[in-house]
This record gives sequence, C-alpha cells and structure tokens, in this order.
Amino acid sequence: MQRITLVLSLLLLGAATAAELEVPIRDLARFDTGPANHVFGYGLVVGLEGTGDSQQAKFASQSVKNMLRRMGVELGPETLQVRNVAAVMVTASLHPFSRAGDNVDVQCSALGDSRSLAGGILVQTPLQDAAGQIRCVAQGSVSIGGFNVQGGASSVQKNHSTVGRIPNGGVLTNNVEGVTAPGGIISLQLMAPDYSTAIRIADGIREAFGLAQVQVMDPGRVTCRVPQEYLGREPLFMAQLEQLRVKPDVRARVVINERTGTVVVGGNVRLMPVAIAHGGLRIEINTTPLVSQPEPFTRTEGAQTVVTSETSVSAVEENRQLAVLDAGDSLQDLVKVLNALEVTPRDLIAIMQALKEQGALLADLEIM
Repeated sequence: MQRITLVLSLLLLGAATAAELEVPIRDLARFDTGPANHVFGYGLVVGLEGTGDSQQAKFASQSVKNMLRRMGVELGPETLQVRNVAAVMVTASLHPFSRAGDNVDVQCSALGDSRSLAGGILVQTPLQDAAGQIRCVAQGSVSIGGFNVQGGASSVQKNHSTVGRIPNGGVLTNNVEGVTAPGGIISLQLMAPDYSTAIRIADGIREAFGLAQVQVMDPGRVTCRVPQEYLGREPLFMAQLEQLRVKPDVRARVVINERTGTVVVGGNVRLMPVAIAHGGLRIEINTTPLVSQPEPFTRTEGAQTVVTSETSVSAVEENRQLAVLDAGDSLQDLVKVLNALEVTPRDLIAIMQALKEQGALLADLEIM
C-alpha cells in the first residue's frame, strides 16, 4: 500500500504566525524580464530492462532504425522488436538571461506503451521552440523517483514510472534574451497573486525609497519607476529592491499530488465544526498459477502439459470511528484526525473533497 508523504508548511517562531513573518520581496515576486521559452523534442531512452516499447509502437522501432542508419548500420525491412528502448517526448523551460552553455532540467514522458523508464539513458536529443529553432540539446540518465516491477500475474508500482526527469540534462545552444527595465519602469510579478500582499509590497517600496510612482496594477503585478539617481544603474536598484522585507498574506490552501501521494497543507488552514468517519471495502484478488503435466512414461496420445490458475477473492470491510472537529480547529488537529483514521492517499483525497463540498474546509483545494 502506498504511504502518504505529508508536508506541513507550519513554521512556529514563538507566538508568531505565518502572516507575521517578514520575507524578502524576491521570495514573493520576480522581475518581469520576459516570458519563459518552452522547448520540446522527440528522443529515445535506451538501456531499459525489458520495459521499453513493444512491437505495437512502430514509431519506436523506426526511430531505432533511423538512428542506426546514421551510424552506418543498415537494417532490412523487417520489424525490430527492441524492448530495451522507449520513445519519449522531452520538454524543458528556458528562462530569460540564460546563456549558451548553461544547464537546464529536462523531463521525459513515454510516448508509446513502455512500462517504465527506470534505469534508462536519454540519447542526445535536440529541443526546439515553437518556431522550430533548436535552442537546447538534452542527454543523460533518467530519474523517475519510483518503480514498476512485474512478475507473472503480480505487479508492484510506486509513483509514476513513465515520466522521468534529468537534472541539468539540457545544455543551451544559444542565449535567451530578456529585458531589465523597459522605459525606466520595473514590473514585479507576484508568484501567488494577492491584493493584500501586492499592497504591502508597494507600501514597502514607497517607505524604503521615498517613491510616489508605485502602483498596484492588479493582484499579480506591482510597477514602479526607477529613481533618477539609479538611471543607468538599474541592476543595482533591482538588487536593493528584492532585499526589502514585507509581511505576506498567505492564503489557506491544501495541495494534493495524486500521482506521487504528496499532500501539502498550509499552516493557516482552519475547519468548521464537522464529524468525519471514513471506512472502505478492501478487496484482494490473488491468482496462483498451477501446472498439470502427464505422468512419466505416459503413452496416451495427445497428453501434454497444461497451465491453469487458481484465483482467491477476499473482501474486508474496514471499521473506523467517528472523529469530531470543533470550529476553528487548526492544522495540527486535522493531522491528528487523519493519522488516527490511517488514511491512504486515495482516502485523503476523498475526505478533503467531501470537507470542501460540505463547506467545512476553509481553504483552497488543489488536486494535481
């Protein structure tokens, strides 16, 4: 059974709460230096242990033929069956001011019917932008952070095994341009758009630099004009700007990643009065292969070995007690209840959705 990884964003500093903490502006917003460039490419992951694409994925075998042909190995028209190779789509994001030779992280996603990318190595793959220009070249070992093991009629899987990541697996082939302060105007993009935080950032800039031309354009953008004494030295002003400390207003939020079983619960999550009872029907089906073969020296015509299977089914109804939460109960109280109920990731998602639908969960619920 997959276990829950529960990450709690709860920081206790004396009697201070998360809303009273002062953090640098650079942790709350980024300078608008231009959009990120998304690139992609088609590649092959080799070195798999029989978990690659089957013969049904014809494009994988055709890609292997094309690759070998470029290396001087000519194959006939017959269809290849190479289960140690998987066709993948490779993606990456290039940020402004990146320079040729910089490394970026890339992701590989299985394109065919490969069962797992564990242990595979991505062969050199060019990545192109929307205009078709090659901006990056990727290669390296694929890390999936899980496993998918099969044997006979049984299998064990942890996390998503057909999507992997290659840290620093891409190398930029040319520069990615960006802008610093067009027209003498600096724009700050909030990572989590919020009017309260945007207003606090604007007030902090006015107080620190004595600027009157600071505007909150919307919940996600604050603009200001570069002071006269910093004209021509905009990077210095931006460095001082990002060091300013403000008190962010953090929204109550619960984020669940169903693929990895990770749950992130904000420290300011609160609950209305509610009673929780969760139980489920657990069904287990086990298949045992049985082999029946003729007796030694049997002369009966047509006698042969026969493989059959014996299947057993068991169902267990789980009994859980009713847990009661009072009004204003905090994150710690919620965690204690969930631990007492011994919930699995699937159960936790169902409980959170039910709490949100009932109106007892005073937080945003995001399921990835």
